[in-house]
Amino acid sequence: MPNNVNLGIARTVQAALMHTANNGLKFNRYGAAQAMLSPAVQEVRTQISPYGPTDSTSVIWGATPGRDILVPKVQVNTYPARVVSGYDERTRDLNGEDFSDPLTIDVVYDFYKEIKVNRSLARELFEPKALEYMSNYVAGKMSDTLDPKYKVFVDRLALQIIQDFDSGVANPFATYVLSSLIARIGKNAAFPTANAPTAAAPLIEVPTFNADRTLKAEFWDFINETKIANKITGRLIMIGGTLALRAMRREGVLAINDAGYDWATMFGRTPVDFYYDELIDTIYGAGRILLIDSGAAAAETFCYADFPEKFGDPTNSDDTADAKGKIMFMNLPEDETILNNVASSFIRDVDVRVTRKRDANDFAVTTATVALPAGLYIRPNGWFTEDVTNVLHGVSGIFAAKLI
Repeated sequence: MPNNVNLGIARTVQAALMHTANNGLKFNRYGAAQAMLSPAVQEVRTQISPYGPTDSTSVIWGATPGRDILVPKVQVNTYPARVVSGYDERTRDLNGEDFSDPLTIDVVYDFYKEIKVNRSLARELFEPKALEYMSNYVAGKMSDTLDPKYKVFVDRLALQIIQDFDSGVANPFATYVLSSLIARIGKNAAFPTANAPTAAAPLIEVPTFNADRTLKAEFWDFINETKIANKITGRLIMIGGTLALRAMRREGVLAINDAGYDWATMFGRTPVDFYYDELIDTIYGAGRILLIDSGAAAAETFCYADFPEKFGDPTNSDDTADAKGKIMFMNLPEDETILNNVASSFIRDVDVRVTRKRDANDFAVTTATVALPAGLYIRPNGWFTEDVTNVLHGVSGIFAAKLI
C-alpha cells in the first residue's frame, strides 16, 4: 500500500510539473504547411477540394504510384493567353481563331501518413484500486463519471497520439509541402535578367541588415517590386527561417518577447503574411525565403471516413470504429495572451481508426490509428500566357530570395 500511495503522489507531481511554464509539450513550427492551409489561400483550397470544387473542375478517384488504394485527383482547367496576329484593316475573312484547348492540371492527393498507438490496461490491473475498479464495473456499480484514475487511460492515449503526430505525420507533411514549393520556384518579373542558380528559378540576393542591425530599405523594396512586376493583387505569403524572423522582429511585427505575431501591425505596415518555418534553413538553405502569390499554391486534406460509399463503413465491424478527429497545426508560441489580434492555430480533420484486440494474457489492447491524407496544388508555368518570350510564361508565383 505505501508503494501505491507513493506512486499516486508521483503521478500528481508529474502532472503538475507538465503544466509548469516551459515544461509542457514542445512542437515544431511548420510555417510552409500552415501557410498552405491558411485563410490566405482559402479560395484555391475550395477549388481543389475533393469534396466538390465550385468551378469547372472534376474529381476522379484512381490509383497512383506509391499508393495501394484509390486517391482523389482533381482536374483544374485554365486558358492561357494566346499569341495571335491582329489584322491591319477591316476584312471579310471568316477564318478566325478556334477556341484553344485548356491547360489541364491534376491535383493528386498522393500524400499519406499514419501513426499507430497501443494502450493496454494489463499493467494497471495489478494495483488493488484497479482490481476494485474492475469488480465494481462487473457488478454494475459504475457511475456515469469515469474514475479519474482510469480516465488517465484515455488522456494518456490522446497525449501519446499528439506527441507522435508531430514527428510521424506533421513533419513529413511539412517536408513534403516545403520541398514541393522549392522545386517549383519560377522566374521573377522584377528581376528578369537574374540567372543564378538558373534563369528559370533565380535566387535573388537581398541586402537586409545595416551595421546597426536595422532593416535596409532594399528588403521591402524587393518584396514590393516583386508584387508590382508580377501583377500580384493582395498580400504575398512569406515563408522564412531565422533571418526572416529577425527581420520581422526589427519591423515590430514579432514581439521582442516572442509572444507571437501582432497581425494588426503586420497588415498595417507590411505587404506580407509571414510564416516562420524551422525546416527551411536546412531543406533550402540558411537565410533563404519564399514569397508566394496567394493564388499560386495551396494544400488540402481529406478524410477517408467521409467517403464510406467508396471504401465501406467499418464501424462496429472487426472490432474497429472509423471516425474523424481534429489536430492543431501550431505555428505560434502557446502563450498568445500578450498581443492582440493574434491568429489562432489552424485545425484540420484527420482519419481516426480505433481497433480493440486481446493480448496473450487476454487483456484488452486498444490501437488508435491517426492518418492524414493530403494533396498539394502549385500553379504551373504557362498559366498566364502561351508566349514563351513573355517573362510571365515562366512565373509560377513562387519566388525565392536570400537575405544577406
